[in-house]
Amino acid sequence: MSAFWTSWTTTIGLLAAIGAQNAFVIESAILKRHAPYVALTCILSDFFMITCGYLGLSAAIKSSPDVQVWLAWIGIIFLIYYGVMKLKAASQDQRLENIDRSDMTVKKSVVKTLGFTWLNPHVYVDTVILIPALALQFQDQQKYYAAAAGYIGVVTWFVGITTVGTLSSKLFQNAKSWKILNLITAIIMFWVALKLYKELT
Repeated sequence: MSAFWTSWTTTIGLLAAIGAQNAFVIESAILKRHAPYVALTCILSDFFMITCGYLGLSAAIKSSPDVQVWLAWIGIIFLIYYGVMKLKAASQDQRLENIDRSDMTVKKSVVKTLGFTWLNPHVYVDTVILIPALALQFQDQQKYYAAAAGYIGVVTWFVGITTVGTLSSKLFQNAKSWKILNLITAIIMFWVALKLYKELT
């Protein structure tokens, strides 16, 4: 079962590095703003990408640099825009009880989640290439254990951070906590955007 645990821990480690997506999932959980739908969208998206990786999409992405560049620029613009919005929010006095959640429907939450998931090239590298490649290096039955662990790792991670965000909601009854969270979120967005830009140049 060493293949299972190797794949499971590696999957969680890779997902933890995708900062922008995780920040949005945690924020949604803290606000109790359609968090189950947000987490489920992330899980199903990653399942789809990992499966595509097993079916050979990883080779297609590696051989299509133009697609990677196109995705990177869209991701950069999206992340910078969201980062600016978080900086603006950090300048205001927000509290959990006075944040307007009426305009954030399930549909809008899911669409935003898809943006953070599908517009980040790092997601493709992790889910389409690295996670399947790790499982496929094992032989015989161990390969299937490792493949299953990749999917289970995705569920473990997103259910875990959603739970942590929900349990942390009491910390955000004061404005200072929200200022810190918004600033951290903005920094993550700008950092990921800068990282993507450096990879293009």
